[in-house]
Amino acid sequence: MKLRPCSSVVVDSMRYLTDGIHLYEVVARRTVQNFGLLRGTIRYTIIRDCVSEATATFDELNLAALSEVS
Repeated sequence: MKLRPCSSVVVDSMRYLTDGIHLYEVVARRTVQNFGLLRGTIRYTIIRDCVSEATATFDELNLAALSEVS
């Protein structure tokens, strides 16, 4: 079984995060304006599991549980 490396278009540099078990690649960071009653911005990060290539959306609170791999 041959593993493929994670691939994505990166402007700056690739960032990887881990929870101690899995390795995740930061795919994108997005900011959305909220024009409802509580105006403001919503920030979230999209990460991809490097082995299964599954993607997930994380807010800043969930992202704080992961460590950056250098």
